[in-house]
Amino acid sequence: MFGSSANFELNYLKDKNALIECMVVHGNSLWIGTNNGLYEINSRNFSASKFYTVKNSKLPSPQINFLYSDKYNVLWVGTQNGVLRIDGDDWRAYEKKSMEGIFENKEGLWLLNEEELWNIDNVDKYNRWYRANLKDGLKKGMVNDIVVDSEDRLIIASDILVRFDPYGEKIERYGKDLGLIAQKCLALEIDEDNKLWIGTEKQGLFTVGFKERERIRKSYEPMEYALVAKSPTCNGQSDGSVKLNLKGGKPPYKINWSNGAKDIKHIDGLKAGQYRVTVVDDEKDSLSHRITLIEPRKLSIDLSEMNIDEFQDGISTTLFAFDGGTPGYLLDINGISSVNPVGNLTPGDHTATVTDIMGCKASVDFTMEGETSLSKLDASSMTVGQVVRIDKLYFATDSTQVTTRALSVLNEVYEFLNANQKIVIEIGGHTNGLPPHEYCDKLSTERARNVAEHLVNRGIESGRIQYKGYGKRAPIASNDTMAGRKKNQRVEIKILSLGE
Repeated sequence: MFGSSANFELNYLKDKNALIECMVVHGNSLWIGTNNGLYEINSRNFSASKFYTVKNSKLPSPQINFLYSDKYNVLWVGTQNGVLRIDGDDWRAYEKKSMEGIFENKEGLWLLNEEELWNIDNVDKYNRWYRANLKDGLKKGMVNDIVVDSEDRLIIASDILVRFDPYGEKIERYGKDLGLIAQKCLALEIDEDNKLWIGTEKQGLFTVGFKERERIRKSYEPMEYALVAKSPTCNGQSDGSVKLNLKGGKPPYKINWSNGAKDIKHIDGLKAGQYRVTVVDDEKDSLSHRITLIEPRKLSIDLSEMNIDEFQDGISTTLFAFDGGTPGYLLDINGISSVNPVGNLTPGDHTATVTDIMGCKASVDFTMEGETSLSKLDASSMTVGQVVRIDKLYFATDSTQVTTRALSVLNEVYEFLNANQKIVIEIGGHTNGLPPHEYCDKLSTERARNVAEHLVNRGIESGRIQYKGYGKRAPIASNDTMAGRKKNQRVEIKILSLGE
């Protein structure tokens, strides 16, 4: 529950037992992260507020670890199973690991998960990711909070308290007493004097002042750097990149890369391998560092198991095995999203494609044995006006979306039209007789349109396919029985022209 300071009023979240983990004002809404989902609260109209879960949105996990609104008005939602980037209506999930902290400085966003530290170039919402080295000793256990001081150094509270300079890659770890405080940390804040404030659970508020070691007096700061990299997206690709962030020293810098590039800080189009950069400033001070771009494992998909039930119209169950790439796999069958294992594929030729979280793809072609639904379709014996019922073309209940079970039948129609280039057809949709006419007309038309669009998207010329919804006006069986209603709910092909 929450309230207004002007007129205190209790408002309950949808889940009254939810534990609020974090909050941020983003856009015109208050966003609340809990242990059971994400709330977008409209403070002016509470009834218009929204509750997002893993089932009704792209939220990777119900456990929200942090919320952050960056300077480009992009909302970052860290969860137990990845990070969600919300840019208006564009919701995209990344990674598949527990996200523990986020901060922003002049180099962009820095994102910390349980195993890696990422630098995200988000200038003008560019959203380019670079993997930075996660140093040993940077954290221990779950991160409680992160802040950035005036020198762009990270203060990280986990089971230990450390200060990390991402340029010089220097880690300062503080004493046992501060480590105990860090374990109980609920929030960190740092003031303009670089004094750290630690809010703890049941232990009160602590403040920590850091005494800096005296630097050797020079007219310039020592040269420091941060080298971050993005490995190639897919096996064999050359879309990796490296970015050099320099601080201190005396410009101008001379920069030499091992691949021959000179005097640039950002290189794209790199394949996997090792790259070394050497920097020399105007005072002849130099530094050199090597970084490795890792080759992702080749993504593959194999047919693992196939079962056909000959006693139920050849209905099948097909299991696929994925390997390589970056986990977070999506499967589609003949261009339509599916789940693994795939149920109810009928006989015929199919193509299964897996896409990993980085967009890499791999495919496998396979054939389900058995007699196809349109195997007896013969163009030489057909006549104009002839109607052919498409058996086994299934839709979900009250839905216009073609199910995976129907893909092989649609593939047969495609193969028939592709082999007979002059034939023009009409796709006719029909429903059973129970719903009202208006509903049946709309449902049958949309189903016929979706079938037609599927065939056009496969490459059939749009001028060769028309569609029409007949509603419940042309039954072929009684609507008094379930078997009759099932027969009436159908899709048919009518031959409009043989092109002779």
